[in-house]
Amino acid sequence: MEKKNLFHLLIMGTIIFSGCATPSIKLKTNPAEAKVTIVGSMGEVQPLGITPISRGVKDLNIKGPFLIEVEKEGYQSKSLFIPNDFYGKDIDLQITMNRLGDSKNLPSESMDGEKLIRDVVMIQTHIHKREFLEAQSKLQKTLEVHRTYSSLWSLLGNVYYLQRRWEQAEEAYRRSFDLDPTNLEVKSMMEKSKSLRGGN
Repeated sequence: MEKKNLFHLLIMGTIIFSGCATPSIKLKTNPAEAKVTIVGSMGEVQPLGITPISRGVKDLNIKGPFLIEVEKEGYQSKSLFIPNDFYGKDIDLQITMNRLGDSKNLPSESMDGEKLIRDVVMIQTHIHKREFLEAQSKLQKTLEVHRTYSSLWSLLGNVYYLQRRWEQAEEAYRRSFDLDPTNLEVKSMMEKSKSLRGGN
């Protein structure tokens, strides 16, 4: 399946994003009847229910990046990182869970979701404090591990943009747009950076 998602999947499964006037989150698991919980960037926990789930995004009381955690007795738990830029998107998740004791290993990134969300929160804190060099350094280290995350590249573009480093901002936005050609906001920022640096 062609990847059109905003960011790289942390779990083995399929995720589909599309624009929607009244965005919703749909979640199915194989096997069904898995418990789903949302964990916010400040540690707040919100039960989402038992799969299959279909909920309006407006029903979620957690803002900012968060984790979707999926659990079922006898199966390996899974986590999915959702960055800020998911808002306004329809999310359709289909997750295949592995039995405990299966020899099949999960990707190492699936074990790293909590660290990633802490890193993103720290980066955003640096940006709010206008500590751009610290945010840039942390983003570059995070991207060494998660280089296929479109949202991290766009965040790096924002950091360069705020420093008026138009050429670097354009390149970061370009990397983000290459990973997610459906993100028109990133395309707009890429073109704006190009214009500000005097590009044709």
